[in-house]
Amino acid sequence: MIRGTTAKITFNIPVETNQISVAYVTFTSDGVVAVEKNQADLVLEDKKIICRLTQAESLSFTPNSRVRVQLRARLKDGTTIASRIRDVTVGNVLKEGII
Repeated sequence: MIRGTTAKITFNIPVETNQISVAYVTFTSDGVVAVEKNQADLVLEDKKIICRLTQAESLSFTPNSRVRVQLRARLKDGTTIASRIRDVTVGNVLKEGII
């Protein structure tokens, strides 16, 4: 992911998204929650959940660092699912700020 972009993270899940009652995606940096997206912020389609960051959110990450990201969800029948934790390297930009 590059800072200052509207980065997109896609999760492939084992169920249809219409079975999901609650979902969120968490981004941590240095062990601290940096960004959290709730279901209203996510795109759910078929067996995919798409999370897009704003420019401001991606700019909040430290350049040349590692961010960890994970999806967790509860299905309508009460069962829960989670993605494996992904380690994402954060690339820098030469010109800071939102364009």
